[in-house]
Amino acid sequence: MRIERLTQQNLARCAGVLRQPFAVIGRLLPEYRDGRWSAQEELFPEPREKVYPDDVACARFLEEEACAGFAALEGKTCAGLLLLEAYWNRYAFVHELAVDRERRGRGVGTRLMDCAKAWAQERRLHGLMLETQDDNLLACRFYRKYGMRIGGVDELLYAGFGSREKAVFWYLELD
Repeated sequence: MRIERLTQQNLARCAGVLRQPFAVIGRLLPEYRDGRWSAQEELFPEPREKVYPDDVACARFLEEEACAGFAALEGKTCAGLLLLEAYWNRYAFVHELAVDRERRGRGVGTRLMDCAKAWAQERRLHGLMLETQDDNLLACRFYRKYGMRIGGVDELLYAGFGSREKAVFWYLELD
């Protein structure tokens, strides 16, 4: 597997990875106490699958100087995709991290996050940040294992969609 900067050619191969379903097996239960975030897990009795809507404007990650994308490729097959940008708060905001469902659990996400970390360090940014939903427990486990920590929770971010999901914001400081 090789990691490449996102180009128009590999974007065409990788865009489908963003629309693949993922397992929803439970939810993260974050709690803020004594100035620190901690979290427990609640497993659902019946796992289900979820797919994010196809609303990512990937082209800007090719065109804008403050943005970047990385593609994990195995031959001509896309194993994963990561999109990020230098944010106003001196963090690199990871907008998307998607791994092909047949390749999950094989280190693809870690390799892509390592590229994001290096990109942020080259720009002397303070760290990485991202947001995911509390019911994307497998992603939350991955971010925790990668060394990220919860920096906040927004209970209303998805309320406009009629959803009770909570947005969990994860941070990795690089300084």
